[in-house]
Amino acid sequence: MTIARPVAVCAVISALIIATTVIAPSAEDVETPAPSAAQEFHVGDSLDQAEVHLVTSPGLYGLGSGVPGSSYAVAHGKLIRIDPSSFKVLSILRDQPRLLD
Repeated sequence: MTIARPVAVCAVISALIIATTVIAPSAEDVETPAPSAAQEFHVGDSLDQAEVHLVTSPGLYGLGSGVPGSSYAVAHGKLIRIDPSSFKVLSILRDQPRLLD
């Protein structure tokens, strides 16, 4: 019975170490910030290129190939369609809190 205690103590310490280990989030777990009043935008607005993540794999978002002359993007937690030359918002499709590509 004296051997059981050290083994039990080691098991508890191991469980605590595992439970407190911090793991960095993967790209799939990164959330885009929710839009604040200052970040609100509408169809017809032109966004700054730094605000926009261009979608490179539309299928990951459940989208097809898209409309010629436009690109899919994520900005301020929204999946949108933009004019890639001017970053003008052509349509707002839905909430998109995470980047998938």
